Amino acid sequence: MNTSRNLLAIGLTVTIAVGGIVQAANHIDVTAATSIDLPGSITGLPAAPPETFFAPLALSQTHVSSRQALDAAEAWSGSTDSDVDRSSRAVPAVVSVGQNPLYHNMKAWVVTINADTVSHGPVGSPKFVSHKLCIVIDALTGHFIMAFNAGPENPLRS
Repeated sequence: MNTSRNLLAIGLTVTIAVGGIVQAANHIDVTAATSIDLPGSITGLPAAPPETFFAPLALSQTHVSSRQALDAAEAWSGSTDSDVDRSSRAVPAVVSVGQNPLYHNMKAWVVTINADTVSHGPVGSPKFVSHKLCIVIDALTGHFIMAFNAGPENPLRS
C-alpha cells in the first residue's frame, strides 16, 4: 500500500510538472504575440505634435501586416523589437500631419519606438527631448513615410 501511494504521489508530481511546463510555454508564446505582432489601439498612441491627427483604420484597408510595418520601421530607425513601445506597438490609422494636403488622410501604420530624440530648431532656440518616436509606414506599400517625436517633451539641459 505504501508503494502505491508513493507511485501515485510521483505520478501526480510528474503530471503537474509537465502540465506546468506546457502552460508556461504556451503563456510565453501568447505574451510574445501580444507584445509585438498584434496591432495596437489608436488610444494607445502617445501624444503627438499639435498638427498631427489620427483616426482609426480598419485592418481590411491595409495591404501590409503589422509585422511588416514593424520590420520597415525597425529597418528605417535601426531599432529592434525590444525598442518597440509595448503599449502601442503598431497601430493602423488614418494619419494627417500639418497643413500640406499631401500629408492628409494617409492610410498608415504608426509604429512607436522608445527612443530619446532631440527637437531641432533655429540656432539659439530651446531644445526639448522626447522619449517616443512615431514612425509612419504606408499601409498599402510598407514604405517609410515620415517620423516625428511624440510623448511628453522635457527641456534639454546643456
